[in-house]
Amino acid sequence: MLAKTHIVAGVTAATVVAVVMHHPLSPAVLISGGLAGLAPDLDHPQALMTRKIPGASLIAGAAQQSGLIRHRGILHSVVFLWLTGWIGWRALTTAMSHG
Repeated sequence: MLAKTHIVAGVTAATVVAVVMHHPLSPAVLISGGLAGLAPDLDHPQALMTRKIPGASLIAGAAQQSGLIRHRGILHSVVFLWLTGWIGWRALTTAMSHG
């Protein structure tokens, strides 16, 4: 999948969860969803998010070469999407309430 497809999937998942949980659809929810959508490709050295985080591309490449992780492995699970979405949502809502 391309980065834009990952973002759309993350935003869609965040929207569904917000509606089901009767949570207001805020910018924090949508941004968290988009970022969580990009997170599954953190295991790929050339992925958008991996290239933007200093050192992440190097770590992802080394982890793949060592066999520690493989592309489209655990990071492509629904559980990982939920986990990264929740972490991102908590970080964004905390930052927005303090700033």
